[in-house]
Order: sequence, then structure tokens, then C-alpha cells
Amino acid sequence: MKGTNTVRNLMVLPILSLLLGATLASAQVEIESFGSTIVYEPPDSAVWHLAERNYLSDRNVGYVIFKRQSILDSTGREIIPNLAIIYEEVSDSADLIVYSFLKRQNARFQVVKVLGPDSHVFSFANAIGYEGTYPDREIPDIVHRILVGHMLHARTGLQVMGDATDEVFPKVEQEVRRFLHSVRFKE
Repeated sequence: MKGTNTVRNLMVLPILSLLLGATLASAQVEIESFGSTIVYEPPDSAVWHLAERNYLSDRNVGYVIFKRQSILDSTGREIIPNLAIIYEEVSDSADLIVYSFLKRQNARFQVVKVLGPDSHVFSFANAIGYEGTYPDREIPDIVHRILVGHMLHARTGLQVMGDATDEVFPKVEQEVRRFLHSVRFKE
């Protein structure tokens, strides 16, 4: 009798493991946005946390911000990388290139590289992005590296980005790219 329970438990463990693994692998978050559904996979909760999620109804803008555990740079400063999704209502006839141009006018970063469909940074087809740099507002000798994507779907315009200092960025680049690639619209 005792041996039978052990065998039964051994059979349950792999099944339970498969079920838990499937649940963890499909941990997607959905945001309803102006008739569209934004889908993304949150970054690794062991090192990232949801810092803020808000919707500003007076401006028809919502956002989600994740912050990572700090990483020490070569001078001992604690650098906190960020990930963000910003979504807003746009005209259903909006053009991606025009939308991206307008968003870039408001952003103060120098484009280093355009991230088109062949870059495979974004999984959503109607997307364009940029790798860029900009100086820190408080400490001018620090340069930030940023990956930014713009996407359109129906009446939703979306910006997704990952940001860290230029020195620290290589340490989080794969995490940033994984997050950016996960952001899409549910079809």
C-alpha cells in the first residue's frame, strides 16, 4: 500500500510540474485600450517590479512602468533600468510613420539606429522603433541608452521602451529586448 502511494505521487509530480510550467510560461497581461487589447509578458519578477500603472482619463493616456533592481556602475552609482508601455487614443486612420514622427518630436534622444521589421525587436507587424541615446538631466556626464517602439492598432497608439545608462545597458539589453518583443496587440 505504501509503495502504491509513492508511485502515485511520483506520477503526479511531473504532471503538476507541466501544469505549473505551462501556467508560468503563459503569464501574459492584457490591457483593454480603445477597442484594442494590448498583450505583454511582464519582465522577470525576481529582478523587476511593477512601479506604476495608471490611466489618465482626462488625457486618454495610460501607462505601465517597471523598474529593475539597481545595478552598480563603474563609479558605484546605483542605476535603475526602466521599462514602460504608454498607450493613448488615436484616430483609426492614423499612420504609423506620422505617429512615430510626432512622438519623436516630443522625445529628446539622438537616434543611433532605426529598428524596422528586419530587426526582429518587435513581434507586432505595424511597429517601428529606434535605438537612441540622451544625456541624463541631473548628471550631464551620464548618457542613457534607450530602445523605443511605436505601434498602432485600430484607435490605439502605443509606445514601448526600455531605458538604462549606456554603461549598464549591455547588462539588461536581453531583458529589454525580450519585454519589447512581448508587447503586441491581440488580433
